[in-house]
Amino acid sequence: LASYNHDTNELILLSIPRDFHVQVNPDEVWYNRINSVYSTYEQQEEEEGLLRLRDVVTEVTGQEIQYHGMIDYNGFTELIDTLGGIEINVENSFTDYRYPDNSRYKTVSFTEGPQTMDGKTSLEYSRSRHSLQNSEGSDFARARRQQEVISSLTNKLTSTSLLNPQSLMNVFNVIQDNVKISKFDLNEVEAGITELKEFKENGEIYSFVLDPNAGAGKLVSTLSLDSGAYAIGPINGLGNYTDIKKYISNIWDNPPLYEEDPIIRIYNTGLGYTPTLEEYNKLVEEFPYLKIYYVGTLYTDKENVITYINAEEGFQDSFESLNKYIEPDLTQKPEYITTNLNGEDITVLYGNKPENEVNVEQPE
Repeated sequence: LASYNHDTNELILLSIPRDFHVQVNPDEVWYNRINSVYSTYEQQEEEEGLLRLRDVVTEVTGQEIQYHGMIDYNGFTELIDTLGGIEINVENSFTDYRYPDNSRYKTVSFTEGPQTMDGKTSLEYSRSRHSLQNSEGSDFARARRQQEVISSLTNKLTSTSLLNPQSLMNVFNVIQDNVKISKFDLNEVEAGITELKEFKENGEIYSFVLDPNAGAGKLVSTLSLDSGAYAIGPINGLGNYTDIKKYISNIWDNPPLYEEDPIIRIYNTGLGYTPTLEEYNKLVEEFPYLKIYYVGTLYTDKENVITYINAEEGFQDSFESLNKYIEPDLTQKPEYITTNLNGEDITVLYGNKPENEVNVEQPE
């Protein structure tokens, strides 16, 4: 699911894993993998598969969808080759010895670092999910790599001479036999190009996967099915997307914060155990899908509410969002903290008010 904010020029990508179980047929209460929706409805009537899949994604996310598209493997490789390849920075080296090759398997390998990928290599990078190295063998890692490819493809489109209606239509002509998309007219193409030009100048891409780690682990979990098949679904029960919708709404409001996904730890350093616990509860209520933890009492005699970035780098967007709510007295690591504490990304210290700020009732 891709969502573009016209005001902020933020493009948000959200991947729903193929093993996520949904109600395939709205008239029958049975659940199956979301990747079965298209084929089930397409077998019943041509052109119905994408429409039902679109409805299911709306049910899960609560987001209205204006356009949809599907590209097959041939169109995928042709599109990327037509653009002269795409630039990908491979995060982890990995080898997949079970990459599907017609009715057999073959081995594909990728080396860490930036590189230009042609269509065939990009497809292998996007589809691989059987590596035993790192965490690249999971469907969730594959979803993140697919988002990398989409982001790189977007950057390639906005950095070439394709930003005019005729050039873009020429690209569609190359892949027209291998793609299914919503109906659109030339005016919509021109409007899209205008948005792409604006995105090229000021845009940012943010990526999310609806996996068991999303939303501080409060949204999705693995399921035990009678069939023994691997499955994931909402923690609150199949078909219950209330928290998922709230999480996505929070993402849409503040994508930099939720993409950074910081670990935040709260310490009492003088305010008192119970008052600090109350502040922690308020923070969790304000940011319910972040990893926020109350550690307990660190000191009993320190002053000021202090926040600081404990990680070596990054998390600046999260830090700013957090500080807007907390309104700390200081935003630098105090001298009395001489360790890395518990290794969190952002540290919050709740000390007492300085003596000169304490209101003392004056005698009449």
